[in-house]
Amino acid sequence: LGPDGKKPFPGADIAVTVAGPERPDELYHPGRAGGQLLGRDRTDARGQYELSVPQTTHGYRRLSVWASAPGYAPFLRLVEPLGITDSKHEFLKDRAHQLIPAQTVRGRLLDPDGRPAKQVPLLVLGMLNEQGPIHINVIYYEPPVPLPGWPKDVITDDDGVFTLHDIGPNTKVLLQVRDEHYATNWISITAGTKEQAKPVDLKLLPARTLVGRITAKDTGKPLAGADVVVETHMPYPDPPYGAFPGSVTARTDVNGEFRVRPFPGERLEVFVYPARGEPCLPVRHYLTWPAGTKEHKFDLKVPRGIQLRGKVAEEGTDRPVGGAAVFFRWGYRNNPYRGLTGEHKDVEWWHRDSATAADGTFTITVPPGPGLLMVKAAEPGFVPVETSSRQAEGGKGGTPYFPDAFAALKLKPADAPADFSFRLRRGVVFRGQVVSGDGKPVKSALLFTTRYIPEGIEFKGRHLVVRDGRFELPGCDPAGKIPVCVYDPEKREGAFAEFDVGGGDGPTIRLSPCTAGTVRVTDKSGKPVRGANLGLHLVLRPGEDANRSADSGTPAEIDVPAESLYKEDFQPADAGDGTFPLRDLVPGATYYVRATSPRLYSERITFTAPKTGAQNLGLLTLEPPQPRKKPGTPPPVREPYIYEPRAVDPDDDPITFDLVQGPEGMTFDPQTGVLFWVPGPKQAGNHPVILRASDSYGRTAIQQFQISVSAPAGNQPRPGKQ
Repeated sequence: LGPDGKKPFPGADIAVTVAGPERPDELYHPGRAGGQLLGRDRTDARGQYELSVPQTTHGYRRLSVWASAPGYAPFLRLVEPLGITDSKHEFLKDRAHQLIPAQTVRGRLLDPDGRPAKQVPLLVLGMLNEQGPIHINVIYYEPPVPLPGWPKDVITDDDGVFTLHDIGPNTKVLLQVRDEHYATNWISITAGTKEQAKPVDLKLLPARTLVGRITAKDTGKPLAGADVVVETHMPYPDPPYGAFPGSVTARTDVNGEFRVRPFPGERLEVFVYPARGEPCLPVRHYLTWPAGTKEHKFDLKVPRGIQLRGKVAEEGTDRPVGGAAVFFRWGYRNNPYRGLTGEHKDVEWWHRDSATAADGTFTITVPPGPGLLMVKAAEPGFVPVETSSRQAEGGKGGTPYFPDAFAALKLKPADAPADFSFRLRRGVVFRGQVVSGDGKPVKSALLFTTRYIPEGIEFKGRHLVVRDGRFELPGCDPAGKIPVCVYDPEKREGAFAEFDVGGGDGPTIRLSPCTAGTVRVTDKSGKPVRGANLGLHLVLRPGEDANRSADSGTPAEIDVPAESLYKEDFQPADAGDGTFPLRDLVPGATYYVRATSPRLYSERITFTAPKTGAQNLGLLTLEPPQPRKKPGTPPPVREPYIYEPRAVDPDDDPITFDLVQGPEGMTFDPQTGVLFWVPGPKQAGNHPVILRASDSYGRTAIQQFQISVSAPAGNQPRPGKQ
């Protein structure tokens, strides 16, 4: 539609993009945004278009339609994450696109001395607008941006001025300067409600260079062809341009050397990934930039790891399973090789996951110590087995993992390359029917079960789509049981039940109208808390959260957050007086609610949704968190503190955590999502911790807490979260 919202807009360029799933052997990179182009079209005389593009499945995200035309602000429409597996998407009537007149935005680049920066190329990598009238959030960390009408070939003139056309009102434009004369950096310029003739001044920073040499620790030989990612810690609080990570990449030459121009900042992390086939470990090197220096050099010796080789085949047929993901999880507890201590106090050992070749073989290099080697086939027909993060350390509990096969390891540095063979057991297909309350097959519904994990090895609350009243769930154990929750968002009906898999025809699940509830959130004085959030979770398996499960050694719960169950309009929100209505509760299903704010949280209330009517759950009180461990016998010397924060992104984007503030020696591992610290004998006392969760599109959340460490007899540290 055109600016009036009524007349059709012919000749608009249309592009459909999607961000693809992550590969198991993918390098860590903080900027995981953008998307691949699926198809392009142009609107006809009626302002309409129709495109056939490849089907997207779970693991894909940000399925988007982009519309643009010269002189108009671009328009973006995202498919909700719950609809990523749908085979048809319509943007008509109230979901139509609208193009409105655009602005021209001008900026002027100044060099570090305040003079015009002449003939400097700029990369336009993002557009953000949360105020409207056109909401948009597009970020690419590397060019080219595959969108029609996107600003390209932007360069300053002799006065340092650059011009951007077709920018929407209130839109922030993200740019990068990668000219060798200046620092690599994010800069931003924002269009107002009205076009401004005077350019906005933007000052550049002086260039700085990081030069490194990577060698094998045991032989001293240079590591050629190693991939290097240099990330600068994001400032805190978030800078004016937004919470966007700054990272640069390089590859070592034949001498093991690389040269990059990192983003400004004092704290840097250098991730090194040796070339495939090398027996050396990937590492993470913590680096502090020397004040006042334009170039910094360092040598890094990378330790040798332990190569694990193996083959994955189907049980009974010995058919090789190609394309299977091979994961490794390194233990934290009872692991003398963890921690930033001794000669590698600023180097953390890592690993890189792998995948099987067409003949089912694989190779992966891992560090010594306890761990888990796990395999997950690309096809869903095999029966998963359950293990957990604590089993990687010889214990029980913690984050549940559901690979198709696994092996617990306890490796020593001098161990020779080891061979592993895995046999995957093929399961049966569990079939069933779903009917509405009127007895007719449902047109479409969402089915949740602990047995449906379409990607990776962790349960992420993905749904199986019920179409025309039928569903199929492959890879089931014929002797097992399956909990099933079905929700029809259109008719607002649902059902919860548990079934034996068996080998015959599946059950018929009859839905009934959803019910409702309310809960009130206050502080200890009974007053509503501004900015409080309510987490609503559908419980498929009862238990404690992953952190308490790791402490108690019991299986962790498995649940589905509201963001994965309901569209945004149905997620719990404060009605204004601290009361949170709960809508569309599935009758007979178990839920829990917990309230949080950046510094406070409540205990949880677990309840079963009523068969009919509404349920008042009472009061949730926000207060400072209590110690997770009660005082008792002092733990062994150097007991680690381990915490796995949980975050949910409304657009299903990957979440990155960074440690904004913490005691010396504390680290956060983006591979496993674990905060890790071994308190030293001189670190008794209170230690504030600030964690930041962010996606690649500039959204962030902060969690703050304090860790208290006491030094009992013998000066042994005792960690415990407060």
